[in-house]
Amino acid sequence: MNRYEIVVRELYSEPTPEYGMGDYPEIRLVCVDVVSAETSRKAQNVAKKARPGLRFGGNFGARCIKVEN
Repeated sequence: MNRYEIVVRELYSEPTPEYGMGDYPEIRLVCVDVVSAETSRKAQNVAKKARPGLRFGGNFGARCIKVEN
């Protein structure tokens, strides 16, 4: 079994000059889950069952990243 991290993109912004008054948010990658599965596709299925609102694919979907042991 391999371990996979499920990572989502989160935008963070404040109305300050550092973030261009909210026009230029900071992009943060947040690990929402770590699952064990044989393949990345099976890891996605396990993550979807645990978190039904999670979506994979597209530009803004969650990512499945293999973790080295």
